[in-house]
Amino acid sequence: MATKKTAQKKTTVKKPRAYAKSTSVKSFHVAPRQQDFWALNFTQQSLYWVIIGAAVLAVAIYVATLQIKINELYDQVDANSLQSELNRDELKKLNEAIHGNTTNN
Repeated sequence: MATKKTAQKKTTVKKPRAYAKSTSVKSFHVAPRQQDFWALNFTQQSLYWVIIGAAVLAVAIYVATLQIKINELYDQVDANSLQSELNRDELKKLNEAIHGNTTNN
């Protein structure tokens, strides 16, 4: 019979970690001068915002003109349907006047 060997526990030794040497920290230094909030300086971001604003205005104007054209189209459709109703009524009256009251509508 073969004898079984038991697994032995390995002991691990933790090595001390090597920390990076700290550099000198300047906690007190002169802060850079901030720009005045109300100062008007044209920067590259300003150009981007002008372009974006112009694009938004252009799209808004385009949508408004489309809306106006659509409303004019609806007005024409309403005018045509009203005109056709008036023509139908006038034709009905003329037909009644000529032939007498023979229609049921």
